[in-house]
Amino acid sequence: VWKIPVAEGLTVEDVEQTMNFVANEHNIKNVGELPLSEQVAAMTGEPQRFWKIYMYCNPLTAAKMLEYSDAYSAYLPCRVSLVEDTTGKLWIYSLNMDMMIHGGKALPPDLFDEANEVKDVILDIMNRGAEGDF
Repeated sequence: VWKIPVAEGLTVEDVEQTMNFVANEHNIKNVGELPLSEQVAAMTGEPQRFWKIYMYCNPLTAAKMLEYSDAYSAYLPCRVSLVEDTTGKLWIYSLNMDMMIHGGKALPPDLFDEANEVKDVILDIMNRGAEGDF
């Protein structure tokens, strides 16, 4: 798992806005959001610390990964989580994609390159989101 601390003073809205800006800049699609802390609060009637999952995808690369192996569907779409820890600090998390890219049977060179490009984009979304860097 990759874990990046959010800079002090940034709000959830700042991080969300930056992550979506960076995704758009890289032409990667935001294909869904899961506001789980809001859902749990609605179900329990009790306030929750913030946690939300954002799903990003390059559909063309995803299709190629799936054509190579159905097992890659477990990694799709790329998920980035924004989590408020128990002290109130925000963190950004995502799966470390290295095992998907480098583990098991070697990817064909063109697919390997595309997977690494997606990895770089997800890390850019996370790093710049954590800094509020448009």
